[in-house]
Formats: sequence, structure tokens, C-alpha cells
Amino acid sequence: MMDPKKQTSPEGATWSGTFIFDPTDAIYMFHFPSQPVVPGSLIVHAFMEAARRVLQIRNFRLEAFRFREFVQPDGYEYSIEQAGSRLRCSLFRENRLLVTGFLIGDDGASMESAESAPLRHEARERGRL
Repeated sequence: MMDPKKQTSPEGATWSGTFIFDPTDAIYMFHFPSQPVVPGSLIVHAFMEAARRVLQIRNFRLEAFRFREFVQPDGYEYSIEQAGSRLRCSLFRENRLLVTGFLIGDDGASMESAESAPLRHEARERGRL
């Protein structure tokens, strides 16, 4: 897993990388047994953790998360784009948009970049929701 890549434009910064949802994780035995699907809460959690690693924000409000199709356990590209005080989140594969939504900083912290740590999201690393 590589660090999130940062690009900057006059509108703000964009971070991108890959989320890995490990297909061998036990959670998928139950969600769903014959057709494993990544729970939406895990996808949102992955975006929150990625944003926490690159920005000085701890608490978020969620806005307008849309799941356009089921996400099976595997690796997926993501981007987090700074849009004023909001972060536009996108999950996609092969240029096909699968999940979109916004994170809004809810603790008064600035949207300035923090030190970037290696980003790796796996269900087993974060514990169970």
C-alpha cells in the first residue's frame, strides 16, 4: 500500500490512493455468505481514516453518501477532493464511479494538511463496527 498521493490546484487539494477490503476477512462470511459485499459503513470509515491521516480533523459529519452498486471485497481506487469546508469522496474502479459522498469537518479544525502516514485500510486493522 502506498501513501495517499496529493495534487494541488487553485480550488484545493486532492488525495488519491487505494483501499483494500480483504476478501479473507471473516466479516464477509456473514455479509453476505454466498455473495460477499463490503458494508457501506466500512467504506465510509475508510474515507474518514484516510482524511484523518492527511488533515488535522478528527470528527466528521457525513453528507449525501450514495452507493451506486454493491462493492465486493477487493482493491478500489479512491479520491478525496477538498471543496471548501467539505471533502468530496469518490470510490471507483476502472473509471466507474461506485460510491460518492461528502465529509464535513465537525470539530472546528482547519483543513490544512498534516503529516502523511502510510494509508492502509483493512477491516481487521480497524476492529469491528
